[in-house]
Amino acid sequence: MKPLIKVFILCLALFTRQASLAQTEADSLQYDDDEKIAKPEPDGEYRLGVIMGFQMNTLTGSEADRAQASYGLNGGMYVKRKLGKHTALQAELTGSFRGSNFKYINVDTQYTTIRLMYIDLPVMFMYMPYKNSNNVRLLIGPYYSTLINSSLYLNNNPLPEGNKPKVADYDYGIAAAYHYHTPFVGFQIKSKVGLNNINNGVYANTNSNGKTLNTFVLEFNLIF
Repeated sequence: MKPLIKVFILCLALFTRQASLAQTEADSLQYDDDEKIAKPEPDGEYRLGVIMGFQMNTLTGSEADRAQASYGLNGGMYVKRKLGKHTALQAELTGSFRGSNFKYINVDTQYTTIRLMYIDLPVMFMYMPYKNSNNVRLLIGPYYSTLINSSLYLNNNPLPEGNKPKVADYDYGIAAAYHYHTPFVGFQIKSKVGLNNINNGVYANTNSNGKTLNTFVLEFNLIF
């Protein structure tokens, strides 16, 4: 799967460069500086921007029967390519945290927290359903994630570096979002449902082999 990441990042970089050139060309055609400051430019064929927010995370599956929600931050960049009057394609490159807290009766032998950090690469189809307004935008598409860091807590204490949780180094799934766009900022609610069983045994002292472990994220983002 690693070559797939490189190809995706290369495509995103080319996509981003094209968007930057398009934005620069649009800026060069804008002569009224006062009007430009007072009123943001409407979306063109390409749009490059920033996405940031906070998220609620949890782990699901038979290995996560006592999982509880945890919270974290996410942020990165996006590039949007307009396809038609009411359709577009949006690609993102964001960093986000995953994981769960666990409530076990015997905390001496069970892990109490799994923390994971991923780089996410979603590519989503965007549909703007209203004829006279593009404020409301619906997005859906696949995403691929690569694991950057992971940690395991036993009895609320982090285990040494050599005892990282045994989980898959990649994830993939479906992302869906509702986006309300204003002239200055967009507000977005997005869910990411992991389809890959990331459980590789998690922790040697628990009977976790053969059980499933999947990620779930609910994001609340600002789009600039």
